[in-house]
Amino acid sequence: MREKKIVLHIIIGLNKGGAEGALKRLILNTTNKRISHEVLSLTTKGEIGSELENEGYKVHVLGLQKVYLYPVYFLKLIFKLKQIHPDIVQTWMYHADLFGGLAAKILGFKNIIWNIRTTEISKELSPMTYLLRRLCVYLSHFVPRDIVFVSHAGLKLHTKLGYNLKKSIVIANGYSSDYYQFNLDSRIRIRNSCNLSDDNFLVGFVGRYHPIKGIEDFLDIAKGVNSSNKNVNFMMIGKGLSKTNIELGQEIKKRKLENHFILVGEVNDIVDYLSSLDIFVMTSKTEGFPNALAEALLVGLPSISSDVGDVNLMIKEPDLILPAGDIDKFVKKINYFVGLSKHQRMEITQSSKENMITSYSIDNFIERYQGLYENILEQ
Repeated sequence: MREKKIVLHIIIGLNKGGAEGALKRLILNTTNKRISHEVLSLTTKGEIGSELENEGYKVHVLGLQKVYLYPVYFLKLIFKLKQIHPDIVQTWMYHADLFGGLAAKILGFKNIIWNIRTTEISKELSPMTYLLRRLCVYLSHFVPRDIVFVSHAGLKLHTKLGYNLKKSIVIANGYSSDYYQFNLDSRIRIRNSCNLSDDNFLVGFVGRYHPIKGIEDFLDIAKGVNSSNKNVNFMMIGKGLSKTNIELGQEIKKRKLENHFILVGEVNDIVDYLSSLDIFVMTSKTEGFPNALAEALLVGLPSISSDVGDVNLMIKEPDLILPAGDIDKFVKKINYFVGLSKHQRMEITQSSKENMITSYSIDNFIERYQGLYENILEQ
C-alpha cells in the first residue's frame, strides 16, 4: 500500500481561468501530508500546468484536439487512469465531469467528485456545452459520489435542471489576503505609463471578451458617464480586451470614447492593475462566484456589480448591486463615486473587503476540501 493517497484532478485545460486558478491554489496550499495531488489536462499543459510542474507536481496531458477523435482519447483516458490508479478522481467543469467521470466509473472507481463552476443560462452556452450539461444531469445520479459547486447560485440552478441535490455541496473560492494588497508604487507606475495623473478617475473592468461579461453594457455605461464627466477614463483587462481586438476598438470608436479607453489585455500582475483603479465595475449577465470581483474587493476597491451569482454574498452594500443591463443605474452610481474623496470611497466598501477576508479565506477553502477528501477516504 502506497504511503500517500492520490487525488487526480481532471480538467479540460490549464490556461488561465477562474477554475484553473482555484485548482492551482488548492494544490499549492494543501497542508494534509497524506494527500498527493496530480493533474490531468484533457487538452494542453497551459501556463498553469507548467507552473505546477515547476513546483514539483505531476501534470499529465492527454492532447485532445478534434471532436471526431473523442472516442480515441476516451480510451487513452481510461488507460491513463489505470496507470495512475488514483484514490480520488476530481473532475473540473462539464467536459471533464462527463469524460473523466465516465472513464473513472467504467474502471470501477467510486470516489469521484464533480466540480461545477458555471451558472450560465442555456441560451448563453455553446451547443456542445449545453449537450454536455444535459447529459451530466442524468449522470449526476450515479457517476459522482459528491458534486461541488463554487456558488450557491450554481447549486440552485443545477438543482432545478435535475442534478442530484443530495450529493451536492458548496465550496466557494478562497484567497490569500496577504497577496491582495493595494500597491501604491504600482498605481503610480501604471498610471504614468498610461499618461494618467492621480486625479484622473479610472474605472476598471476585468473579464474575457464574451457577451456574458456584458461588454456592450460596459461600453454604454462608459458613454453615459463620459457625457457628464470628461475626466473619467476606463481600463479593460482580460483575454481579448487588447488593442488587437478590432471589433472592440470599433465599438469604442463608435461611441467616440477612443481617447478615454485603455485596453490592457491579459496580465500576470492583476493586483498591480487593480491598484491603479479608482473603482471596479462588473457588468456580467451571469456568473457563479466571480473571481474578478473577489480580487477587486480584496484589494479594497469600491466595486459596483450586476446582481448575478453569489454577488449578494460578496458585496455587503446592497445599493452597489444593480440589475444586470440597467445602464442608467450604473451611470448614476459611478458618477456618485466620482464626486467622493478617496477616503469616502474606501469607507463605503470597507465592510465588503472585511467580508471577503473572513468568509473567503484560503484557509477556509483548503479546510473544506481536505475535510471532503478525508471523509471520502475514511469510508
